[in-house]
Amino acid sequence: MVEINYIELYKKIEELISSCYEKYKDKFSVEEQDRCEMYLYTQGEYEEALGEILAILKKHNIEMEDGCYKSINAAKKLMKID
Repeated sequence: MVEINYIELYKKIEELISSCYEKYKDKFSVEEQDRCEMYLYTQGEYEEALGEILAILKKHNIEMEDGCYKSINAAKKLMKID
């Protein structure tokens, strides 16, 4: 049986998502930033944070650069979501 270190897993997921959030947060409104930071940093709700960030990027027609796209896909893979 494979033992999973959840603390390290959650740290990695937060790191992957937050790297993209930090890159684009200046284009978000204060309310949008507050929601993202609440999910990402305060509550640790990474799936909610990811959904919020992607929705805001889409709303503002912001194209993710390749590095962020890869980070988001890696986070999704670690969270086992599509």
